[in-house]
Amino acid sequence: MINSSNKILFVILDNYKFERLGIQLLSSIALEEGYERELCIINSMPLEEALKKAEAYQPQIVAYSAMTYENTGVQQFNKLLKQSGMTFISIFGGHHYTFNPEEIIRDNNIDALCLGEGEVAFRKFIQAVRDEQEYHQIEKLWVRNGDGVIKNPVGSLISNLDIIPFPDRNLISLDLDKDHMQGKSMAIMFGRGCPHKCSYCFNTNYNALFRDSRILRFRSVNNMIEELKHITTEYDIEIFIFYDDDCFSYLPKKTIKEFCERYKKEIKKPFVAQFRPEKVNEDTVVMLKDAGLFLSPVGVECGNEEVADKVLQRGRVTNKDIIKAFEILNKHSIRTWAMNIMVLPVEDPLSVDLETIKLNIKLKPFWSQFNILVPIPKTPIWDYLTTKGYIGEDSLLSSNKLPSGFTTTTLNFKNVKLASRANNLHKFAGIAVKFPFLLPLVRILILFPPNRLYQYIFLFWYGYWKTIGSYNQKFSLALFFNGIKAIRKYLRRY
Repeated sequence: MINSSNKILFVILDNYKFERLGIQLLSSIALEEGYERELCIINSMPLEEALKKAEAYQPQIVAYSAMTYENTGVQQFNKLLKQSGMTFISIFGGHHYTFNPEEIIRDNNIDALCLGEGEVAFRKFIQAVRDEQEYHQIEKLWVRNGDGVIKNPVGSLISNLDIIPFPDRNLISLDLDKDHMQGKSMAIMFGRGCPHKCSYCFNTNYNALFRDSRILRFRSVNNMIEELKHITTEYDIEIFIFYDDDCFSYLPKKTIKEFCERYKKEIKKPFVAQFRPEKVNEDTVVMLKDAGLFLSPVGVECGNEEVADKVLQRGRVTNKDIIKAFEILNKHSIRTWAMNIMVLPVEDPLSVDLETIKLNIKLKPFWSQFNILVPIPKTPIWDYLTTKGYIGEDSLLSSNKLPSGFTTTTLNFKNVKLASRANNLHKFAGIAVKFPFLLPLVRILILFPPNRLYQYIFLFWYGYWKTIGSYNQKFSLALFFNGIKAIRKYLRRY
């Protein structure tokens, strides 16, 4: 039974026209524990309106979730709420706070902070607040206690993922026809954890933090099918997206076979699944295609094998592996996305990026997505960049303009003109892969100074393939104008 005084306000900076499964899982736990819940997306409204919404709701708990670079915005919002005279307990979680728990020491407005998977700790925390009990000794939490901070151990990862409730899909209201990337789809995850050590990702340090736990974990097929059935019953969904980076690369063949047989019989909807290129094998692809697989993003990242290995630390992935993976997926008519990173910290980023584009042309993907490298503090590549002088140790954290993989590099290159051309090349890379005969023209266009027109061309191209191009989303004026509005909003912030 819900007590009207038990309220939680969940706060995120933005949802970027997607779901945010982490906070949606916590919302389900809040509902199970008898709380009312509401969501505030700071960037979806003027700041004063967001503050008024929070003040009117009068929550006991305000729960924030943030990735790195979102943290400044949510902490500023929390500070303004505290200064308004509202009485509440603030708790912060997400990847940024897992690796930067010292934020609670620097920011007196943070009352509690969670490291790692928060489902168990968050449940205990809100139970304690509801029952007016002590919550300072809960595993995974750093908690303010007077002038000090109690630092509880991080404990272990959740071994049985089936105990986690299904995400609260009603928390984030999305119009799937006109205000949602990737068509009438919903995201779902089969498992958690990644064994790889890519330098630009948090996994290396995350796995070290939880070195005594099993890193790769998967839900049971029964649990997966149950959630999928629930979604198809409650929502008008046409496509499912498995957000795991490579779940079908590591699931036992027996489990994949069981899942495919049941999915084909009980769910009967097309789905998206990602792959590591060296893990693509034909037997698995055939099973998944028969069950409904129609689109697969594959991490290509860089066409220069030496840079991919030594700078990006991609492991034992060769261009030969990548080419073979795309040959298998293309053979079985799977729409492929080639995922790439550009403007890398090398002496000649332009030449490396051209190698990546040429590899993509060989792959013949359905679409190639290119992101500019966005370095994240406390990852291996951050240490590499600071050592080599590409960034100052605190340069991005103190910036007023957030870094973006879609706009311009934040790295300092000795050859500024070369970096400028690499930034421009990023805006046309996907078009050059789709239409290789345009590559000579692109080589000319990148000689001009970076400009807003190039940026709009890139974002329109990106938006098309994230909606109509890949997901057969129907064109409408509402979709078009919402896209323009989203682009303008994005460029103001990034």
